[in-house]
Amino acid sequence: MKDRVFSGPDVEEAIAVAAASLGLPRAELRYVVLDAGTAGGRGLRPTPARIAVLFQEPGRPPDPAPEREAAPAGPADPRAGLRETIRAVAEAGGLDVEAEVEETEEAVVVRLRGADQAFFLGPEGRGDVLRA
Repeated sequence: MKDRVFSGPDVEEAIAVAAASLGLPRAELRYVVLDAGTAGGRGLRPTPARIAVLFQEPGRPPDPAPEREAAPAGPADPRAGLRETIRAVAEAGGLDVEAEVEETEEAVVVRLRGADQAFFLGPEGRGDVLRA
């Protein structure tokens, strides 16, 4: 089953919508917050919160919870952190994606490769999920 994206006025409401739509208890949902949303105000339109509910492949046992090590002290390489974040989301969702990160004076460029790169590019292909 492919992962599904749900939205609501805030993250809690998006989770409630996902649970109701899928007929699952909230506690059983595995999800990633794609966009926490904004309340708007002062002429700004509110934006909905978006989550992606992650599904296991049929016949595949649940992934064991990874053991986390303490973060190393000192400044981290932002490019490595971005690659690690993409890797962690891809691993959690069972996605086939690799990331190459390049930093220039003007921007940080992320090149995605793999069958599931569209997950990070979002519905319009502008990288909305990756930015979130």
